[in-house]
Amino acid sequence: MHRGFALLFSTMLCAASACGGPRPATSGGDRRALIAAPATAEDPVVAQVGERPIRASEVALEARAAGVTPRAALDSLIAAEVLAVAAIDHGLLEDRDVIDAGKAARVRRLLATVFEIDTPAAKIPDSDYEKSYQKNKQAFEHEEAVEVWHLVAQIPLEGATVAQRARAHAKIEGLLKAATDAPRDEAFAALATPPRGPDDPNVKAEHITFSRDDVEKPFADAAFALRSLAPGATSGVVDTRYGSHVIRFVRHIPARHTALADARAELEVGTLEIWRRRELQAFVRGLIEQTHVEVFSDRLTRAELADEAAAP
Repeated sequence: MHRGFALLFSTMLCAASACGGPRPATSGGDRRALIAAPATAEDPVVAQVGERPIRASEVALEARAAGVTPRAALDSLIAAEVLAVAAIDHGLLEDRDVIDAGKAARVRRLLATVFEIDTPAAKIPDSDYEKSYQKNKQAFEHEEAVEVWHLVAQIPLEGATVAQRARAHAKIEGLLKAATDAPRDEAFAALATPPRGPDDPNVKAEHITFSRDDVEKPFADAAFALRSLAPGATSGVVDTRYGSHVIRFVRHIPARHTALADARAELEVGTLEIWRRRELQAFVRGLIEQTHVEVFSDRLTRAELADEAAAP
């Protein structure tokens, strides 16, 4: 069996049957009939896959079930048809009656298992690991950091007066007990308040993660002093040029400097998923290219417009 066939077919099978999409006719008929609800003769044919027509009603049903556009639904139905034909040709399916709910689940499990054997992690290209590493490099290369919540009574960044600074400090000082007693991060953040008058500072809540060099020294010193304490520990009033703060500790993040060679094990699961998806996409494209598929775009457009006009 072609590498990449099984999981893609199981996905299409789910989209077209047991997961709420179109249902098949199971009483005899063409073994290669599309996995879709029967269509009436009045439906316009919007695509032809081999000898099998796909009608507008089937596309509309799939689009509603999957929450996608009619064009995307048609693509899904075309792929499901060619994959179902391939499944029969490879002896994985005996007939379309396996699409009934209970049997469909067993078929999906079987095909997924076979696909996993055909696409082991050992075959992932090194270039894919490199891309995953670069995309997630911040997770593997960073200085020591802390994650915190903080409340800040804001002052003008430039030209703040002594009186404004004093009011901001007093505002946070008045919130210290409530901030310290807050049972959860959400309760701490809820202490943020808009100004109550022209001289009352705005109190803003922020959730941030940073290293020492990312913030002003007084703020960094106060935050990093909490890293040995339990989550939820709070600082006293911390004054910076942005205003006055109280900081709530969430977690400490040790410095990390991990090269790609040492990060491969952690990258494997996500990289494998991306690689398999690409293999599947390439396989279904090739399969469709080998099958006579004709799409009548003008009919699909007319069917879309008719469906929109009929919508309440």
